Amino acid sequence: MFGVNTGQLALVRAIFSDEFATDGVDYDALIDIAQGDITDWIADLHHTGLFTSTELDAMTCLWRRDPAALASILLGSADDRAARRGELALAGGR
Repeated sequence: MFGVNTGQLALVRAIFSDEFATDGVDYDALIDIAQGDITDWIADLHHTGLFTSTELDAMTCLWRRDPAALASILLGSADDRAARRGELALAGGR
């Protein structure tokens, strides 16, 4: 199994950078992530065509093992208050 490198994570961050920008943080989505529901996020990355199946498998393994890693990418551009609320939503979903 291959790991996920920082370049791949930076690309994921760029792809999802505006995910919560328009309508704010989707706390329900963070709860879903905390409960292991990452299927839509992986599908979105798959549809970009920018990642190999091996890379997507590695991301899936990482985020299933550590959902906070995906949440931190999604909350990366949130203000401090929204990010803190997101962290609480993520903790509540576990």
